[in-house]
Amino acid sequence: MIGYKHYSDYLELIQNEFKGRPSKNKNKENIGLKKRLHNNTTGIYWYDLFFTHNLDIIGFGLDFSENHLWWLLNQRAEHMRSPEKMEKLMINNQISFFFPRFDTITISNRKESEIISSFFNKWETYQQAKAIAGVLDAFKVYIVPIKCDSYEMFYDNFISGDFRQEK
Repeated sequence: MIGYKHYSDYLELIQNEFKGRPSKNKNKENIGLKKRLHNNTTGIYWYDLFFTHNLDIIGFGLDFSENHLWWLLNQRAEHMRSPEKMEKLMINNQISFFFPRFDTITISNRKESEIISSFFNKWETYQQAKAIAGVLDAFKVYIVPIKCDSYEMFYDNFISGDFRQEK
């Protein structure tokens, strides 16, 4: 973690560039996202992708301390609910959050303490992902739990597309 002050400074920079206010980078003209969308000149900043492209979030915990990402997701959801704020420009991209849904524990040649520890780690990971998914759902992010027995299976299932999408 880079520290709360650094996250706050980074969020301020994103907000200034998002709104089109003067940024710390004085070498380039800074116009806001609304104008960039209207002029079809998006892609200048990495966060434009949150408003213009379909995104898959996988293998990323999306901790609540990542306040700049949560701010972007909140802005996107707010503008989707109120398109008049975006000067009648519609945001119609899809952002999906994939997370592991552990159903079983592999027991092969493991001590009881390792099995119990594995169970609680997987359960805690799933509960955290479920909590984050609940907030993301309110932010108009599509939630996709992937049934799996391990992280390796989670990634394999995602890459192969071999998973059942559940809400």
